Amino acid sequence: MRRLPKPVGMLLLLAAPLASQQMALDYLYRYNCQPGTPDHLMGVAALSGDRALVAGNQGLALVDLAALPAQGTSSYLFRLTGINARDLYLRPDEQYVFVNSHRSGGANHFGFDVVRINGNALQKVTSVAEDGVLYEKMCLAGDRLYVAAHAHGIRIYDVSSPQAPVLVGQLADGFDDAFDIEVTGTTAYVADGGGGLKIVDVSDETAPQLTAGETLATAVGTYEELSIRDGRVWVAAGGAGLAAYQLGSLSSRTFHPVPSCAESLCWVGEWLAVGSLAATTVFEVGPGTAASPVASENAHRRGPNASLRFAEGVGAASGDRLMVAGWNFMDVYEILPAASSTQPDINCDAQRIRFAPAGGAREVTLSNDGAGALTVSSVSSTSSYFSAGWSGGTLAPGQSVSFDVTYSGSGPSGGSGRILIQSNDPDEGTLPIQVFGNTTYLDPGEPAVDFTLQTLERDPQTGLVVHGSPFTLSQHSGKVVWFSVFGTW
Repeated sequence: MRRLPKPVGMLLLLAAPLASQQMALDYLYRYNCQPGTPDHLMGVAALSGDRALVAGNQGLALVDLAALPAQGTSSYLFRLTGINARDLYLRPDEQYVFVNSHRSGGANHFGFDVVRINGNALQKVTSVAEDGVLYEKMCLAGDRLYVAAHAHGIRIYDVSSPQAPVLVGQLADGFDDAFDIEVTGTTAYVADGGGGLKIVDVSDETAPQLTAGETLATAVGTYEELSIRDGRVWVAAGGAGLAAYQLGSLSSRTFHPVPSCAESLCWVGEWLAVGSLAATTVFEVGPGTAASPVASENAHRRGPNASLRFAEGVGAASGDRLMVAGWNFMDVYEILPAASSTQPDINCDAQRIRFAPAGGAREVTLSNDGAGALTVSSVSSTSSYFSAGWSGGTLAPGQSVSFDVTYSGSGPSGGSGRILIQSNDPDEGTLPIQVFGNTTYLDPGEPAVDFTLQTLERDPQTGLVVHGSPFTLSQHSGKVVWFSVFGTW
């Protein structure tokens, strides 16, 4: 529902924004993960008859969108268990769906399942996998299924008989970490993780050939999913946001920032929706590689228990509806002109706050980024050690309020709680702020006091572990430092 996301600073060449019509994401309804063992929801695909398939790591659910209530439900038309479903690739006749799946056990690997859709029933007909090979995202082009297989490159399967897929071609050389693949004509484009965008000639499917591509040195971000439309390639590029290319031209690359790490994307009519760990952002695309954000919905944790929620997978349904598979929830929104929206949208600049043992206060800002009046009925704490300096009130569209969240400093070691903000926001009726007291660690983004550590190294001659050169944090200013901690017992 948030109509315009906050800008994100990036040291990248960004495309000029469009003069765009502002839109809104109005919340409609949701499907919840199953109770008990969490059925974390990863992907979604629309079917005819206002139905949708929702992929989760405990099963694949067929749901009736029209029957979903605003407050959410775990009910379904049919649920296929015993399948760890992640991404969904639907055959146009809707008789079969190819499901990217994760299998665990002695040989931990990804593969894909073929599922038959028979009315409102689902039946798994076969599974395909390679030991030690991680299958990631795929695309279906005619009777061929193209698979991105991380460091193992790409695979091409003949699925003209869905019950018996046949491997017809593969290419491993030249890839770093293939996440996704899309095909147009006889050319495949591969989102190659940290290796950027790769272009592959698949005219001879038995012997694909890498024809061009970025490298670890020239790529920016982590390329995780892509889409080809109207002569352009659009990529969910991890921390680099949304990347855009003219078809066939690696030099035309531009970037458009999104909050957090872009993982998924889809087209909803003329709009391009990008799912990230922090939000779902809707773009209007223009000529060339131009794009402008016109609507957004932040992915705060939800409910009294601060249930996890982020845009892991996005999908489109009829009527300009956007489906967001967000781990514990699958939310459905309508994209409409901002002037037609009547919903409030709560937004908070802090989702978690940590306090040192001495206690203290942290200012937070609550805002209404929607089109209707936001009424906050209460602000409470689940722990007596934490309190909020505001009890509620009404915020007009665009209005905000700042108040302190305070920790008394007398809580037990590791004490934690939640500040619960109750409002009339239709999809975030209870917005939690997680609070942690008596802490001595640092959260991401906090400045660290300089320190020196004694390092250990293995002598290549003797194989013995010896003292290495000391590590001093201040000597590595401006660099990304990665710590690995090992223990023995």
